[in-house]
Amino acid sequence: PSLLLDHHQTSDLPVALSTGTPPVIQQPDDQARQAGVQAGQSMATARALCPQLTLIPFCDARQTELLEQLAADLYQLASPLALWPPDGLLIRADRLRHLYPQPEHLAAVLAQQLSQHGLNGHMASGTTPRMARLLARQNTRVCTRDPETMNQALRRLPVTATDWPARVRQRLTRMGLQHLEDLLECCPAELTSRLGPELYEDLQRILGRAGDPVQ
Repeated sequence: PSLLLDHHQTSDLPVALSTGTPPVIQQPDDQARQAGVQAGQSMATARALCPQLTLIPFCDARQTELLEQLAADLYQLASPLALWPPDGLLIRADRLRHLYPQPEHLAAVLAQQLSQHGLNGHMASGTTPRMARLLARQNTRVCTRDPETMNQALRRLPVTATDWPARVRQRLTRMGLQHLEDLLECCPAELTSRLGPELYEDLQRILGRAGDPVQ
């Protein structure tokens, strides 16, 4: 969740990533947040709240490079794996049962490795790649082989947890569809009319009802 930010934390000083023109705060670290720095603030406001703040311009290329380096380091512990830019790695846990009988064992090993790199990580398992990604990004900490547990955790996610356009998420919320389980109770025709064919197909990939090949 903070790959580039973690990489730049080499001292006890508060750090934040900046982006845009004029630049605004993109992501503050814990120290900066405690001082009142928040995403979207101007540089002047952030520095007024936290005079010691170190500002680092966000660099997409550098974050991608860090993700590739991390994947190379983890490959010896867990493979096959795939990059999921901008900040994710996908691992086929079911092919590693001889090394890690349960997904939580694999998660513990990965957490230790991330810690050695000075990185934080959110991990979760899913019956599909997109399900695992959504659960991880929401920091659900669902690491299990039980499909029902994973599916129930998915159903409890808010519709705002998806990657769908903001206008779609806002429309669904206004319609009273707060969580994914509210959507899943709709019939296919109703879902298609509310989401459109492309997002309906994306929901089917999340649920494993449509193909979603990963390189």
